[in-house]
Amino acid sequence: MFKKIQEFFSGKKKDKEEFKTEYSVSDLKIKYLLDYDLESWEVQDVVTYNWKNGSVDKEFAIRSGKKTRYLNFVPSANCYSMYEDANLDAINSEFRRYIRSGADLPDRITFDGKEFILVDGGVADVKSSSEEYEMRTWMYEGVNKQDLISINSYGDLSAEAFVGEHIEEHEISNILPR
Repeated sequence: MFKKIQEFFSGKKKDKEEFKTEYSVSDLKIKYLLDYDLESWEVQDVVTYNWKNGSVDKEFAIRSGKKTRYLNFVPSANCYSMYEDANLDAINSEFRRYIRSGADLPDRITFDGKEFILVDGGVADVKSSSEEYEMRTWMYEGVNKQDLISINSYGDLSAEAFVGEHIEEHEISNILPR
């Protein structure tokens, strides 16, 4: 206690974090607030993907009312994308069979009237605030270079799909700790 009083009267500056006024996506933590697409969102979880190729990216599960989105940030490429849950069978009814049999997913798919090309994939060790697991992913990009589909498979051979798009950093604004 005496030390804090001494610091106060000596004019020593407090921790830099307390005085920070501008935050970026890389600063996001659970409970931080942000604006995206004319709505306010709260960070529910922070997930780190350590890819077997050595790259690392972050995903922030964000919520606004009943809506959940996933903000993905690849620091090494300064690349941002936003996803939402999708119905895997609506994207391709054969994907579950391909994944369970260990077969390759197709190089091209059509979804929602748009053509997508398989552009990336890999295996990552995933760590969230509540669990750790290994995941395999296939990343499809629309021929328009904007739309995205991510197909994720897990150790128990279950799978999920997410649809999204590339976004610009400036589309995420007003980041504040709570």
